[in-house]
Amino acid sequence: MESPPADGRATESPLRTVGAAVGLGVAGIVALAVVSIPVGLLGGAAGLAFGTVFVVSIVLGQYVGFVGLGLAYLRGRGLEWPAVRSYLGIRRPSLRDLGVVVAGYLAIIGVLVAVLAAVLQFLPEPAENQGAAVFADNPELIPVGIVVMFLVVGPSEELLYRGIVQNRLRERLSAVPAVAIAGSIFAVVHVAALAGSPSAVAVTVLVLLVPGLVLGAVYEYTGNLVVPWLLHSTHNSVLLTLLLVGDVTNAPTGLLAAAVAF
Repeated sequence: MESPPADGRATESPLRTVGAAVGLGVAGIVALAVVSIPVGLLGGAAGLAFGTVFVVSIVLGQYVGFVGLGLAYLRGRGLEWPAVRSYLGIRRPSLRDLGVVVAGYLAIIGVLVAVLAAVLQFLPEPAENQGAAVFADNPELIPVGIVVMFLVVGPSEELLYRGIVQNRLRERLSAVPAVAIAGSIFAVVHVAALAGSPSAVAVTVLVLLVPGLVLGAVYEYTGNLVVPWLLHSTHNSVLLTLLLVGDVTNAPTGLLAAAVAF
């Protein structure tokens, strides 16, 4: 990957690096809210259909809040457009990369099954993911939602939380702490989309840490941002499909809905 221009970060403290990564992650979710909430309110006031308003608010919020912020940050560091693509590691996936997507998905599902089994036995039920709840209550939106996962949510969130946040951490930290911290930031910012008691929200963050860590690991392994993008989109799309064909009042299906990473 392309290295950012020298600007004193080679000597900054690891604590400052972590602080910068946290700031970027939080700024992304704030920017998303600043865009998506007014869009939703204006769309509702204009009498647009709920499904249209919901999808448009996701698209604009993700593209502006995550992609816009991330690219502006890299450009502000002096990277020209070809260097931005190189820094992020955006390239056509190879057969090996696609194999990593499959392996990563199996890893996510395997660990999630174990984690959710423990949740059912020992922990409070996870908080409700409000985005997943909207799709569960409006199943006619799910096919469009799957398209949005591949074209908007996957690429946008991966650009910011892996391409920007994780790479920022890797400038000063080794792979394991960088992946762990980026995955934790990714899981924690989803608090904005959760509804429930503090203990339920904490359980959901724990659940979301699973895909966050796997996404970071596959990005670190391949150096290709398209790989976690495809993995993230596939994971969310499969869970949305389960909401479409499954009984959301059934405990396992409802718990899986908490693992939708958007």
